[in-house]
Amino acid sequence: MQALRLTLKGFRGIRDGLGRDSLTLDFERLAAGAELVALAGANGRGKTTVMDNMHPYLTMPSRAAVAGPGGFSYYDHVFLPESEKDLTWTHEGRCYRSQVVVRSNGRRRTEAFLFQLDD
Repeated sequence: MQALRLTLKGFRGIRDGLGRDSLTLDFERLAAGAELVALAGANGRGKTTVMDNMHPYLTMPSRAAVAGPGGFSYYDHVFLPESEKDLTWTHEGRCYRSQVVVRSNGRRRTEAFLFQLDD
């Protein structure tokens, strides 16, 4: 799997570390074909939040206390009424997009989508 683009909206780690409500990283443009990329910065600047979300799954690995149901909740890591993780990546020549939308205004609800993108 190779991450192409990541957008995080409403994550506490980005807000607390960078003072921003959202962050978009275009890895194709930023990495320009590099095989190794380093995220650097002071403690608490959002590096772990970015790394935790660079996969299509419904978890943030460094935050998960235990494996399985009840071990992790996105609601603990977002602050907007509607927060979002949007990741585009390639695997074995195919391009995919996964999106996690976390709504916490009134009734809590999480929706996850996985799309295979056309050429």
